[in-house]
Amino acid sequence: MHVRALTLSVATALVLAFLPATAGALTSFPVQRAGSGKEPTAGGGSFRGVAFAARSAAIQWDANARTLTLYLFELPGVQCSSLHRTVAIKRGRSVQVLVARRAVRLPVGRTLRDPFVRFARRFGATDVEIQLVQQRVRLRFTRIDTHRGGVWHGRLDVAPRTLEGSRYSYAGTFAARWCS
Repeated sequence: MHVRALTLSVATALVLAFLPATAGALTSFPVQRAGSGKEPTAGGGSFRGVAFAARSAAIQWDANARTLTLYLFELPGVQCSSLHRTVAIKRGRSVQVLVARRAVRLPVGRTLRDPFVRFARRFGATDVEIQLVQQRVRLRFTRIDTHRGGVWHGRLDVAPRTLEGSRYSYAGTFAARWCS
């Protein structure tokens, strides 16, 4: 009986030793409040050759996918409570920046170079057109606030480029609500 219990205990300890610390648990984003930026959501560019102007912004940590995404919307007044619906269902255009693929503290006042950017145009619940850009993209946070009701401020610049015969670019500032 003692040998069997000891064998099970050793086997359990070995299994637990090789599991990552976050296995089976949702990872929360690190608490961070830094910077003094006060930029508004303002700016624009070209989206498939048509002018695009950002009117609202949000930044969301998805604990299941472990991704931090900045959203700039043409639609005004997008709130955290309507973010999922706006991204997944509502018609419209957005610029989406994949900021991080893991929960890490981010630098304030330093440029993050070449994050993935999606220019997304939604026609309805199932129809979406996406163009991906990574090179010549600059993202800089001037304020990060992960507390409830926090707002992240900064600047995004996507150098002009032509993809599949259409022009894409963006240059502007943002005040993105923290949605977690």
